[in-house]
Amino acid sequence: MFLLDTNHCSYAILGNIQVLDRLANLGDESIASCTIVKGELIDMAARSRAATG
Repeated sequence: MFLLDTNHCSYAILGNIQVLDRLANLGDESIASCTIVKGELIDMAARSRAATG
C-alpha cells in the first residue's frame, strides 16, 4: 500500500507527470491518503478560491 501525503496529492492534482506516471505504474497496489490530507487539500482549495475570488 502507498500512503500519499498532501504534497504528492497536490502534485497529482496539478498534473505533475513524474507523480502521475509513478501512480499509473503501481499496478494492483493500493493507493490511499489519510483524513488529515483530505482536510489539508480542502483548506488549500478554499484558500486558493478566496485568493482568486
